[in-house]
Amino acid sequence: MKLAILPLILAGALFAPTASFAHPHRMTAKVVHSRAAQGDTIAPRQLLRLLRGPEAHRPLVLQVGFKVLYDGGHIPGSTFAGPASSPDGLAALDRTVKGVSRSREIVVYCGCCPWQHCPNVQPALAELRRQGFHDVRALYIPRDFYADWIEQGLPVAR
Repeated sequence: MKLAILPLILAGALFAPTASFAHPHRMTAKVVHSRAAQGDTIAPRQLLRLLRGPEAHRPLVLQVGFKVLYDGGHIPGSTFAGPASSPDGLAALDRTVKGVSRSREIVVYCGCCPWQHCPNVQPALAELRRQGFHDVRALYIPRDFYADWIEQGLPVAR
């Protein structure tokens, strides 16, 4: 019996390392989790604490997803900045942050889909950093805005 299982174990050992490269989202998920360790993300309840704190210490919160999602419900005080997955969206983001101090803390979020599939957050972070913003983080929304913010009972503006 043990000898019959041995070829299956060997086959698994040979193909398992390439399996993670065959599916790009598995790679992205690993990168995202390493970024979380570097402080590039903020959890929903951490952001809520900041937003409830002194006004002078509140971050600028930008929704960098699709307008229909923003219109359906968004974080109170957040600003729609355009979907960062498109050139027009990045131009809207640029207009939104024009005149904002480069030392201002900024939190971007989308919430359109599971984190590792989001087309908007990473381009927004890259664009803001390219413009010289250094205190920029993404709201970590593992599933989507509805599941990870609204269903958790966190405040929503419409």
